[in-house]
Amino acid sequence: MVVEVKPIAGPFNLGEGPHWDEGSQSLFFVDIDGCAICKYDSASRTTTKCAIDRKVGFIIPVKDKTEQFMIGYGGDFAVVTWDGKSEKPQDLKIYAKGDPSVDNRINDGKADPTGRVYAGSMCQVKVDGIWKKESSFLYNLEKGEAKVLLDKVGLSNGLAWSLDHKKLYYIDSLMGNVRELEYNKETGRIGNPKVVYSLTPDQGSPDGMTIDVEGKLWIASFGGGRPILAWFLT
Repeated sequence: MVVEVKPIAGPFNLGEGPHWDEGSQSLFFVDIDGCAICKYDSASRTTTKCAIDRKVGFIIPVKDKTEQFMIGYGGDFAVVTWDGKSEKPQDLKIYAKGDPSVDNRINDGKADPTGRVYAGSMCQVKVDGIWKKESSFLYNLEKGEAKVLLDKVGLSNGLAWSLDHKKLYYIDSLMGNVRELEYNKETGRIGNPKVVYSLTPDQGSPDGMTIDVEGKLWIASFGGGRPILAWFLT
């Protein structure tokens, strides 16, 4: 099967973190280096942008809250109120702080099957042109606190949960692989990581990730000469 990929919006500085909102039939995403949250309306085929005063790692609509979104806000987490049209937010409040001792910013994030937000960080400092390894974290958010689930992370990226909600698939881009972790839906805890797929150098670096209704992981490849890669994990 040949899949044709077409641009629907842009250009952007660094588009990331697509989140499809079924209710509004809209795609929310961020422009990290452009310091903006964005909305693509599929009905009108129009895109709107809202300027944020820090780099934004992800955007997720808040359940049962009109025009409210959780975002990665620099090195912290914030709840932003935005009508989806204005060039500036109506309100922005810090929800939880990341680790202030390191020069990190929040990168990719998603909500788990119960609505908990999981998001990781990445160091903004390069040593000899290479991102600093093992200086970042994977968090989940509960009751206004960012809890560290994994430390010694390099560049936190893709997240996806198995269809039976028993496993979390996770990407640290600097490791060049996909890890599978045991996931407790009730507590949100994770453990026992193991590598289930490793990319070859010609495939680039694993970046964002999602899972489809067949349990197939779709993994974006940064620098691999292709927009999307897909694998079945068995």
